[in-house]
Amino acid sequence: MNKLGLKHLQHYPMGINGIKLFREKSGRIDTLYGIQTTNSGNLLICINECDWRENNYWNYKPILHPLSDLVKPCLPEDKTPAEEMEDDLIMGWCVAYDEAYEIITENEETLKAKVKMLPHEMVEWLFEHHFDVYGLIEQNLAIDINTIEK
Repeated sequence: MNKLGLKHLQHYPMGINGIKLFREKSGRIDTLYGIQTTNSGNLLICINECDWRENNYWNYKPILHPLSDLVKPCLPEDKTPAEEMEDDLIMGWCVAYDEAYEIITENEETLKAKVKMLPHEMVEWLFEHHFDVYGLIEQNLAIDINTIEK
């Protein structure tokens, strides 16, 4: 069984605008402010401005967007996150980005297989906007944001 670790969370933003964590037993949502590991390899998370908790005990999972959300028109003016990414990165856009953008908009399975081959700036954008780059939702290590009741 896979275990949520530092390697899964270290690239996501922390703090007020950072990644949200879902506490499974209570359904409570907290903000991740910091992460580290114990000597035994367990994940320690800092929630609510550094109230440290051991992840195994509290059973938190990050709340992420599945990669399929990239092509869903969910932004103002019916824009997709992929189009937003293109707008955000346009200043540094190059031919390599055209090929990567085709991968992003082609289909979810292709994107999952090739996400680690995307240019660094695109992968950073995915982390910054809380997309599931590592497939944590499928491994039951993260919560799909679309399944959280609003």
